[in-house]
Amino acid sequence: MAQRRGTRIQGLIGVLTAGLVMTACAAGKNASPPNWSASGTVAQHCEALVEHLEYARKSTAGPVVGAVVLVPVGLGLGAMLAALGRPDALVILPAMAIDGAVGAVQRSRQEFADIRNACLTAGGPEHVGVARSIGFLALRRHRDGKPKDAVRLYRDGLALVEHVGDEEVEGALRFRLEAASLMAAYPSSRDEAGAIYAPTIAALESRLGPEHPDLLDALEPYARLLRALGRDEEAERLEARADAIRAAMTAAPASAAASDAPCDDSAAEPCLR
Repeated sequence: MAQRRGTRIQGLIGVLTAGLVMTACAAGKNASPPNWSASGTVAQHCEALVEHLEYARKSTAGPVVGAVVLVPVGLGLGAMLAALGRPDALVILPAMAIDGAVGAVQRSRQEFADIRNACLTAGGPEHVGVARSIGFLALRRHRDGKPKDAVRLYRDGLALVEHVGDEEVEGALRFRLEAASLMAAYPSSRDEAGAIYAPTIAALESRLGPEHPDLLDALEPYARLLRALGRDEEAERLEARADAIRAAMTAAPASAAASDAPCDDSAAEPCLR
């Protein structure tokens, strides 16, 4: 049993060591955006994309170092408890520290495996699905309190959707709105968010029409951003447009209900339906 325990701990420590190496490599990278027009296979381009995004890999150094420190302590405490009639403590205490670190390493690996798989499935990096998978990672970094990584990830996603085909244009516009929404959350990138909103709204108007309800998803957050930037007059114009669209949406069901009402033969005006 002791041999099996030792083997298990050695295996876990191997994973932790890989995590330390992975963290060190990520910290040392200063990658520039890959050239997708260069020759190479889809798999090579997808791997280059993942390597480029290493800057956003969540550090596992804390949990790993914690495990390295706690394992000997846990073994010592476990030995003391084992002598007092708790032999299971010899394994449980260090295993708890190791399992937490291993989980952190595995989650970090999975985040980037998801992006790689999305890229391979799409047939290359420059697709909306790939950008969206990067956006998911950006949202996680946003929740982790890593605004620089979150914004940079969305920038990389935006660079990908700039070259999508016609069949993905609408998805690309939606992704642009998602990116602008996150960037608007940080004062340092609000001007950048504004520069994304304006042309995206124009493109949506061209595709959907100037009074389409889906425009609300862009007009209202852009108006809030303009308020935050102190551009109140521009915000008021957008708010007025949004109000007009909502009023039209409310009026449309009422008009449809009136047209479906039965004719009143006793009315002064004849029913023409």
